[in-house]
Amino acid sequence: MAPMNCHTVLLIALLFCLIISDPPSGVRLYPSPVAKVSVTDDITLVCQALDGVPPPIEYRWKRNGQTISGGMDGMLLLSSVMKSENNDTYKCFAFNKMGTSSPGATNINVQCEFLLFFDVSLTYNSFVLEIFD
Repeated sequence: MAPMNCHTVLLIALLFCLIISDPPSGVRLYPSPVAKVSVTDDITLVCQALDGVPPPIEYRWKRNGQTISGGMDGMLLLSSVMKSENNDTYKCFAFNKMGTSSPGATNINVQCEFLLFFDVSLTYNSFVLEIFD
């Protein structure tokens, strides 16, 4: 076998790097496809890259198509969810030095809780029911 020179070693190293380097192909987002929460609850969205070499070094998020801050480690905390956030769409992307994944998406379904308060009073021979808003 012929001895290897610097050019041969460099070519082999370059081919090796090209073969084993890939951007993440996609992500898995939890909960998905719908996250059900109650008003004022907290929820954490978790994004996990499916693959990619080297592993993803950063995650990015969008809410209704707009880039938002936070969640660079793949976990996005939504605190005190409001009714106005119902049907919001969150997307997550994973990044490594080779590129960007296709996004994973989930929708937020905010459940309203209704509480009725009853004040029941009894008087002589009659029954009074009052409902307070």
